[in-house]
Amino acid sequence: MFRDEGGAFVGRCGIHRWQFEDLDEVELGYVVRSDLWGQGYATEMGAAVMRHAAQALGMRELVGFTMQDNIRSQRVLEKLGFDVDRKFVDDDGEDLVLYRRSLAGVLSRPAGSFDPDVSKWDAWRPHEVARRLDGVEAPWYVAAGWAIDLFLGGGYREHDDLEIAVPNSRIDEIAAAFPELELCVIVGPGEAIPLDQARDRLQETHQTWVREPDTGVWRFDVFREPSDGDIWVCRRHETLRLPYDQVIAHTDDGIPYGRPEIVLLFKAKHNHRVKDQADFDAVLPRFDAERRRWLADALGRVHPGHPWLLELLR
Repeated sequence: MFRDEGGAFVGRCGIHRWQFEDLDEVELGYVVRSDLWGQGYATEMGAAVMRHAAQALGMRELVGFTMQDNIRSQRVLEKLGFDVDRKFVDDDGEDLVLYRRSLAGVLSRPAGSFDPDVSKWDAWRPHEVARRLDGVEAPWYVAAGWAIDLFLGGGYREHDDLEIAVPNSRIDEIAAAFPELELCVIVGPGEAIPLDQARDRLQETHQTWVREPDTGVWRFDVFREPSDGDIWVCRRHETLRLPYDQVIAHTDDGIPYGRPEIVLLFKAKHNHRVKDQADFDAVLPRFDAERRRWLADALGRVHPGHPWLLELLR
């Protein structure tokens, strides 16, 4: 049971044995008071219980599961470093998603690392970042959900965060455009390190959260991507390569955004999430044959047998 500084009940989090069909696992479970949802308590509790499971109990792995339409719970597990294992239907007929993660590395915390407060996200909108990056030569673009929104003309859906993408080797050009902000490399679930102290971790990670040092408010996330000179390289499958002018499109007012077929390739891993499936459904009718072919080929390499392939090949 967890309480806040004033002693008020916040929620519960723990582990227990869970068995279903061929599975015999230890599950991480949590519940938070509904009026406190979205403030980072579930992630904080989960990280503490994971450390206890690894240190005190010597556990090597945990699972977690949630309903397929419970986006908040899925985000908690993903922020804690869990990956999707499978979808299944339980004995009550509920559509669920099973997540799994190794506890290796949970106890090793490098100097300078801290737990990022996920309740302090107040993301900018794309035009604010675009204004500040005007004149920056590094190829960058709005990624993820906002890229889909810009392709559709804006106002498609609400967004909790803002992601942009840039070559890993050119992150310092982005940092230079925001001298008043602090860039922090996300090196693990519930673990961030200031960029200057994480130079040796840049090749093995890709997320960099950007915040205001005084308030701790997070403004946007930078995806650091592999590249080869002027060629974009997909971090999911290095055989997928394109010149940056084939990766980046622009809105009428000049905001660069990732082409939707590329954005959907990354969303495909999370098609169990309602918003990612909705993004695919909204964009597909606007795809010409060339976009469909590219995404189908890429999915065939990265996610063979993915259900979107049937829709793309119709």
